[in-house]
Amino acid sequence: MRVTYYTFPEEVSPADCISAYLKAKGWAPDMNDREDMVHYRNLKQKIEEYGEIECSVSFAKKLLRAIGGNAYTQHFDRSGGLFETTPILLTGTTRSITTAAICKRRKSPAMRGATTARGGGGMELFIIAVLFVLRSCPADSAWFCNQQSAE
Repeated sequence: MRVTYYTFPEEVSPADCISAYLKAKGWAPDMNDREDMVHYRNLKQKIEEYGEIECSVSFAKKLLRAIGGNAYTQHFDRSGGLFETTPILLTGTTRSITTAAICKRRKSPAMRGATTARGGGGMELFIIAVLFVLRSCPADSAWFCNQQSAE
């Protein structure tokens, strides 16, 4: 599971953070509506207490472009333990980080092209690319080759 957080810049006041959030969201709360009032109050409380919010990657990038700050994604395994935190950057893609963890010695040019082909690739291309990287790894760096050589 992945959870994305956006951290507001420290030098920006909470009122400015809320207005930037509302502008990026394209939402004007109706203070006569109870749900809007509760959502606005919770948002204000999160920003004042923690200085960060939970959001999608695309919304975090919108806020990064608008007012700066930091954004990151926490990756959790099935048992609920945190195993990786990756920063969200405005340039490039973060998908190559996953493939770099599979084979640290070599990044294949075919792997970089496979994840971006046809407007983002898709799961089929990602699986094919991972298999290609595993096949092209030197025998001493792939876990399955190390297990066979130990026998």
